[in-house]
Amino acid sequence: MCGMLDGEGAPAGVLRRSGLAARHVSRRVRRDLRDAYLRGALGDAKTLREDVALRFLRGEGIEIGAMDFPLRLPREARVRYVDHLDEAGLRSEYAQVLAAGKPLVVPDVIDDGARLAAFADE
Repeated sequence: MCGMLDGEGAPAGVLRRSGLAARHVSRRVRRDLRDAYLRGALGDAKTLREDVALRFLRGEGIEIGAMDFPLRLPREARVRYVDHLDEAGLRSEYAQVLAAGKPLVVPDVIDDGARLAAFADE
């Protein structure tokens, strides 16, 4: 018999492949459970938003109109917040919606979110 054997007489390559297969199955099961949760009655818009962000967002970008509900980002993502008013203006304009003292995202850029004139075309 050729090749290396592990301590129990099985070819070493078989054990490595079976370990990789087990990890793959484990990741697949976790992903399938998460997806079933998100499709089911327990999933909500916030959870779905965060799941998509954590899976796909990388690099740098902007978030328009985050106010008091910014998107939770993965570590690999950097964001600049854009809104049509500064912090004081947002608090004044949306006083009925925002609870007193509730944290508010301070915009990095004040601009019209539809036009985004502060950003140059590349």
